[in-house]
Amino acid sequence: MSILAASITTQVVLYRQTLNGLVMVRTTLSKVAHEAGVSKTTASLVINGKADQVNIAASTRERVLDVAQNLNYQPARFVPGRLNGSTGLLLVAASGFSDPGMAIWLHHIIIVGEKRGYTVVPCIVSPGDEKKVFEIPADGIVFLDRGVLPAGLEKGDVPCVLAGFHQREQNIHAVLPDYQNQMNELISRLYRNNKRAVGFLTEDSEASEQRLKVYRENYCERFDIPLNVERLSEGYGEKLVTEGVHRLLEKGANGIILETAEMAMKAFRITRIRDMASDNGILFATCGDHPAFDLLPEKMLIRATENKEAMAEEVVKYLTGL
Repeated sequence: MSILAASITTQVVLYRQTLNGLVMVRTTLSKVAHEAGVSKTTASLVINGKADQVNIAASTRERVLDVAQNLNYQPARFVPGRLNGSTGLLLVAASGFSDPGMAIWLHHIIIVGEKRGYTVVPCIVSPGDEKKVFEIPADGIVFLDRGVLPAGLEKGDVPCVLAGFHQREQNIHAVLPDYQNQMNELISRLYRNNKRAVGFLTEDSEASEQRLKVYRENYCERFDIPLNVERLSEGYGEKLVTEGVHRLLEKGANGIILETAEMAMKAFRITRIRDMASDNGILFATCGDHPAFDLLPEKMLIRATENKEAMAEEVVKYLTGL
C-alpha cells in the first residue's frame, strides 16, 4: 500500500471515530436516575435546580449531578415555536459519513444547528431508498451528495438545501464555495511557480461552468493563451481522470487544475500521476480539502481550501430563517 493510500485509510478511521463522537445517542434522564439510584422525578428536580422546593438531601443532589456530568447528560431544550408544528430537527442526508469531506460538513452543521436550538440528525441513504428522508419529521433537509437526491425533488413544504454541489435539473437552493476566488488563487499561485501553460480538468456540470468562466476570462483571455480544457462525464473514475490529465499534457500543459478534491484524490491514487508531480515537474492544483493532502508537498499540489464553517452557517440560516 502506498503512503498516500495508507494515510487515506488512517484518516477515514479517525473521522469515523470523530463521527461516532458527534452522533452518539443522547443520555436520557431515566438513565441518570437509574445510575444515581433515585426516581426520574427526583433527578429532574435536581438537574433543573428545583431541589430546594422539596427538600432533597444535599448528598442526593451531589450524587445526581455527578452522575449527570459523568454521563454527559444534556437536558432537552425548549425552543419557542416548537409547539407550532415545528420539530426542532434538521436532517443531514448522505450516502455515508466516513468520507472526511462529509464528516467535516456534518461537524459544522451540528455546531451551527445547536447554536440555533436545533438537533441535527444524520441520515445514511441507500440507493433506491432516497425518499425515506421525507418519512422523518424535520424542519429542513440538507443533502450532501447527488446520490441521495430523490427523483423529481422540488421545493415543497420542507425546505431543502444542497451543500457543496449543484444539481442542474432540480430547482433546489445550493450553498457553494466562492468559485471565483478559488480559481483566481490557483491561477495566481501556478503562475508564481512558473507554470504558465495551465490546463483545466473539469466535470461536465453547471457549477463547473462557473469555474471554467473564471479560467477562461482571468487566465486565457487575460494572457492571450488558448483554452486547454478536458471535461469528464458525471461519475468519472480513475481511468477517465488519468486519460484527461494525459490529454492536457499532450497539449502542452505544465500545470493542471483538478477541479475538485474528489478528482485530485483519484488522481493522486495513481502512481503515474504522482510520478509526474514528483519527477517531471508537473504542478497540480485543486479546489477543496482532504486530510490526505497534508502529506503532499506544495510543489506537487496547490490547494484553494473551502470554508465549510461559513457555508454551514449559510445552510442552517437558509433552512431555519435564523
